[in-house]
Amino acid sequence: MAVVLLFALWLLRPQFADHGGVDAREVSWHYSAHTLLGLAAFAILANMDALFVKHFYSPSAAGDYGPVVTLAKMSLFIPLALGIVVLPKATQRRASGRDPRPILLLALAATLLPGFALTAIYFLYPHFIVRTIFTAAYTNPGLVLGMANLAASTYAGLNIWLNYALSLKRLLFIYILMGVLICQGAAMYFFGRDNILHMTIVMATAGLAGNLAGFITTWSKVGTREEATVAGKT
Repeated sequence: MAVVLLFALWLLRPQFADHGGVDAREVSWHYSAHTLLGLAAFAILANMDALFVKHFYSPSAAGDYGPVVTLAKMSLFIPLALGIVVLPKATQRRASGRDPRPILLLALAATLLPGFALTAIYFLYPHFIVRTIFTAAYTNPGLVLGMANLAASTYAGLNIWLNYALSLKRLLFIYILMGVLICQGAAMYFFGRDNILHMTIVMATAGLAGNLAGFITTWSKVGTREEATVAGKT
């Protein structure tokens, strides 16, 4: 990772050069702190289940949950790069006075639809998929596989909302995401310590609640530069 980082810095060296004609902007530590907080909350939210199962369940049950984690994370990590694209694209459209919501909708569609389709397959053929990929050494996960993948798909949607909220500087979503994380942890503790299916239901519910919060806090139309100028004059 250190070698790759050094290589990336070498490739990006023109970006760090002094651009004399460009107005320099100071780094906003307030914005940076919220970005770090949001990314940390998302990372913990999306990876809490593996740690939870390892702590509260037997080694045998935790081992059987391994294929579930691996298969479900496909719906989270494969579209993860879309969130990185949303941030600059939405910021650019906002700066030019255009509505950034079409970018958001395309990213959500590209993220959620494949995840939901894979969820349907996992619900229909959980034993066949696990046995084919991981051999018969693992037990049939049943509904747990589909529910865990549904949760992972909603987490992928959360990543899109997080990057969109950061691009619009609507930082209220960061605090709501922290609240979702706390609620998910508490609900997993109270309802999911003895039943993995209940744990995955809690995860999917938290993911859906986070997506709804993203819509509520960020969907409203962004004012154009002309509107902002008129508002400033008035």
